[in-house]
Amino acid sequence: MNDLTSQEVRAALAERDVGSLTDHELLTGLLSYTVPHGAADLAETLLDAFGTLAGVLTATDEQLKSLCVNDHTACLCRMILPAYGRSLLSEIPRDTAFDSIGKIGDYLTRLFCGDTVEKVYLMLLKENYTLLSCRLVTVGSVNSASLN
Repeated sequence: MNDLTSQEVRAALAERDVGSLTDHELLTGLLSYTVPHGAADLAETLLDAFGTLAGVLTATDEQLKSLCVNDHTACLCRMILPAYGRSLLSEIPRDTAFDSIGKIGDYLTRLFCGDTVEKVYLMLLKENYTLLSCRLVTVGSVNSASLN
């Protein structure tokens, strides 16, 4: 896949089950939308630098750009995990009763998917433990968030 154009990469990937792709092939396919030539080489560079696909997708813009990643590609990488987390949140029925730590933990795991900084949310529940609202209170740095 290393010398194929982005269009050829996408065509090749369209013929395969996405679940059967290696991390390198999957990342190459994603990068091919923002990198016209050399997506496979860039995927290899990123996986070498960050160790895993998760490492690439949670890297900061600065880290990605230090490896010659353009703004569009950095934005794409930054959006994938939060989009996935949002899709997982949408699968939770609105009438779910958050009556256990496990259910609350599952909701929050989905909510924080892809975040790379601390965030504080306020979860408001009705008397029957269904979600009334979940609001972002504050955003902090990598390991702290201040409340005023």
